[in-house]
Amino acid sequence: MRHRERLHLSFKQFWHSPALIGITILKLVAIFLVSMLFGLLSGAILAGAGANMATIASVMFIVELIVFVILNGFFSAGFYAMARNAIQDGSTTLSEFWPGAKRYGMRFTGYVAIRWILISLLMMPFLFSVVADPSGVMQAPLTLSGLQIAWLVFFFLSTLLLVFYWLLWGEASLVFEDLSVWAAIKRSFKLANKYVMQTLTVIFISLLMFLLAFLVLLVILVPYQALFVLPTMSPGTMPPPSVTVLDVVIDFVTYMIFLSMFVVVVLFIFRTYEFITSRKRIKKKVAKSKRKRKK
Repeated sequence: MRHRERLHLSFKQFWHSPALIGITILKLVAIFLVSMLFGLLSGAILAGAGANMATIASVMFIVELIVFVILNGFFSAGFYAMARNAIQDGSTTLSEFWPGAKRYGMRFTGYVAIRWILISLLMMPFLFSVVADPSGVMQAPLTLSGLQIAWLVFFFLSTLLLVFYWLLWGEASLVFEDLSVWAAIKRSFKLANKYVMQTLTVIFISLLMFLLAFLVLLVILVPYQALFVLPTMSPGTMPPPSVTVLDVVIDFVTYMIFLSMFVVVVLFIFRTYEFITSRKRIKKKVAKSKRKRKK
């Protein structure tokens, strides 16, 4: 099966599985609500913190980070389990979210934590380029030449892309093979090494899909700005209610376009994973049968 056929099937399964986009939207809503809750709690607690403000703020940041990792892992587990079911059964429903979240929740929480730790480590060169005075106020970055900044950005993006390359098959390994976190990471490394062209092609097509989503968004935004926003802009005045409502609609359309493309890309990656692993199993069976015949 070629990449074009797998991509076509991914779009087809996306239309037959609206629950996937529903769970993705629910995840964003949950993260937004938790962010609002922590913002309110932080404001109320830090208002009376006094001299211990820095310590309390650090503790709250760590707690918030842990909550977000667990929340992300919980929703990711249910979502990727549903995506697997869509690949295997042709479609999925919301009722399949909880079994997947319950079965893989802790594993995806660990997987998300490891991935974020790797990304944080990649940002260390940028963190070292920032200094703080004794009061803890962040100062301007250290003076760097344009070439040094270019090298830093190149190093960061290259390493980030490399990590994405090694972990491309991690989520699929967790839900398709029911592996542990470390076993899934090792399997993703192994598959990326063995199927280099397949992995690179999937990454390239995925980036093209997001670029396509961006171009579609431009087709919507440019006429909207020219017809509705620019004619109503004038210094010191608020936009009319109609433009404000249209802004909300445009923001919703923007989120839907990119979330939909994200779901399609996940289905495409999962379908490719199923293809390369099933082909591997067939080769093993053929080799095993040949050895038996020789005996």
